Amino acid sequence: MGIFDTPTLHAALVLVDCASCGIPFAMTELLSNRRLEDGKAFFCPNGHNNVYKVSETQKLRDQNASLTHQLEQKAAALASERRRLSEEQASHKSTVNRLNGTRGALTRVKRRVAAGRCPCCSNQFKDLERHMKNQHPKWDPDAHAEALAAAV
Repeated sequence: MGIFDTPTLHAALVLVDCASCGIPFAMTELLSNRRLEDGKAFFCPNGHNNVYKVSETQKLRDQNASLTHQLEQKAAALASERRRLSEEQASHKSTVNRLNGTRGALTRVKRRVAAGRCPCCSNQFKDLERHMKNQHPKWDPDAHAEALAAAV
């Protein structure tokens, strides 16, 4: 390199128009990318302040991404609620089946008692009430109803 040689710089440049005066000017790609990321001001050769703002397209993309995320969250919540509803329906069906079984057993016991058959010893008596008082004085139909229904 001689005394009169000019040093050369190789850098990618980005052409920008000033937002105030419209003059075209260039800045390095590195500086342009930094200003795009940080949103800080840069100046045209005439000294006007310029700032990269988020474009409408980018705003819409960001809004779309946000709404997509919300939609995914709502879909996951809906799926969870559907599973919970399905479990509740299965539990309800099981409870209804148990209730119907208990009703059937109770109906059978009532018919047996109406026919004079003892719910404790299964013998038949003409005066079932007297038999219950004498032979099974501690019998409480309310306390023993579930056990009786389960046994039948």
